[in-house]
Amino acid sequence: DGTAWLAHAYAGSRAGIRNKLRIRPMSPDCTTILGEGKVVVEIDQELPALEGPKMHKRNGWYYISAPAGGVATGWQTVFRSRDIHGPYEERVVLAQRGTAVNGPHQGALLDTSSGDWWFLHFQDKELYGRIVHLQPVRWEDDWPVVGEDHDAEMVGRPVSVFQKPLLAPGTPAVPQDSDEFEGPALGLQWQWHANHGDDWHSLGERPGFLRLRALPLRSENLYEAPHLLLQKFPASEFAVETRIEIPGGQPGTRAGLVVAGGSCVALEVRNDAGVYHLRLGDAGEALGEYQITAESVTLQLRVAEGGNCQLGVTVADKDFYQIGPAFRATPGRWIGAKVGLYSTSSDGSGHADFAWFRFKPLHRSGDSRRKRINGHEHISHPKVPSPDDPARTATR
Repeated sequence: DGTAWLAHAYAGSRAGIRNKLRIRPMSPDCTTILGEGKVVVEIDQELPALEGPKMHKRNGWYYISAPAGGVATGWQTVFRSRDIHGPYEERVVLAQRGTAVNGPHQGALLDTSSGDWWFLHFQDKELYGRIVHLQPVRWEDDWPVVGEDHDAEMVGRPVSVFQKPLLAPGTPAVPQDSDEFEGPALGLQWQWHANHGDDWHSLGERPGFLRLRALPLRSENLYEAPHLLLQKFPASEFAVETRIEIPGGQPGTRAGLVVAGGSCVALEVRNDAGVYHLRLGDAGEALGEYQITAESVTLQLRVAEGGNCQLGVTVADKDFYQIGPAFRATPGRWIGAKVGLYSTSSDGSGHADFAWFRFKPLHRSGDSRRKRINGHEHISHPKVPSPDDPARTATR
């Protein structure tokens, strides 16, 4: 009827209220709340952690869809009423039900120009972050029927494969991940660890390279550093390489490849008064250090299923030498793990240049070989070691 309404829940940890949904009238431009409105859904622990509501109107019915049951283990509920003020009846429309898609909820009903309906939602995959899914929807008796293989209560299971919506023809698009640093600005795949300054990086001072300022650290724990330049893990298994250069006239400058989440593990190049070292570190603790002879080096991260990580160096563009023990990436708070770059120095002077940042498939091999780098013996394990092997793993 042209009026605007806001539906919201309450965060029990901060508001001291939980499992209630309230609607409030708004101005037509959706900028001003016009009143206290009314609590239209109030449920005890039957639906724990009721949150994230979306409102729809269809065929004279008002719908409020809301997730419940927790981020990783919950389900999707829909409430409906002929009157926006209620009373509302309820139905669980989507749950995991034995599939690999846990917590299929916290999304929205969508309709296309052709009249088809879909449900867009996420799945919490811990260190891999929130994975987006699209479920088919049909309507029966003015209830949305979501997913497939519905039980007697019409609770759907998430689909694993389905025909996508028929939209206008166009060029298929996939998110960018690799970067040759040849553009005028950083791509949207990059995320700073915290609020950043525009002078923290440059793509123009040395064309074809990303230059990161060597900013000082608040502590030796990289988790406290805002100037980490990061990306989400793009797949369950992958490898990523970057080439780092630190000029010889910058003693004290450090730069590296970091895995960031609940904690940070990094393999970095250090210019120690003109002598270069590779150092593997975790929360300020050195897990290994090796002298090298060049001021530039190619670092690589290999991630196997489950977030099992191995850092190392690439020599002659082909041979991988692991540095230090394997470890398991950890998710951040409400986000997954990330991988990225940084540069730092004690006085904030200097910089590091990165030639590229390239993702590629994780190639597996059964061979293991010993080679020496600058007098140090290393074992190359192209296959990431098992996280359950105490001789090779530091699980954090």
